[in-house]
Amino acid sequence: MPETKRLPKLKQRVEALLFAVGSGLPMEELEKRTKSDRILIEREINKLNRAYEENESAFLIVKEGEIYRMRLRDELMPNIEDLLKTDMRDSLLMTLSIIALRRKIKESDLMKLRGSVAYQHVKELEKRGFVTTSHEGKFKFVRLSQQFYEYFDIKQDELKEIKDKIEEEEKLKERSIEYTGN
Repeated sequence: MPETKRLPKLKQRVEALLFAVGSGLPMEELEKRTKSDRILIEREINKLNRAYEENESAFLIVKEGEIYRMRLRDELMPNIEDLLKTDMRDSLLMTLSIIALRRKIKESDLMKLRGSVAYQHVKELEKRGFVTTSHEGKFKFVRLSQQFYEYFDIKQDELKEIKDKIEEEEKLKERSIEYTGN
């Protein structure tokens, strides 16, 4: 009798997908790729998390918004934080942060914020693949590349939420009146 190949169990397929895609996957993608339904997948995720807990695993599966992702337990982060740090200088990271918060910025506006060093920063960030530049009319724009989102493991809508929160907090600060007493 010819040997038939068995498909891995649903639990293994879910675990493999979440391990392989560090940024996580929405349930719809898990359903499509495992050819299974939401209830069964959620049951397997719960089983995996119980097994991780019982085995004192370094990992767990979390749901963040609509995305399921595998990540390290919080208590283990201090052990590896130094390995996760980027090799970028603080000044380069500051320039990248401004671009990230704006997502698209005129190079001239970036120069006003960061000074002439930003020209070199843009060249270096473009070389590393984190930003792209384009001319629109008489202006040169700098925007984040797809590689930026993948490298820093962040979604475009998450970045927008962060920016919106910062702007909201700034508006609240501007509205608040500081009482100094008599």
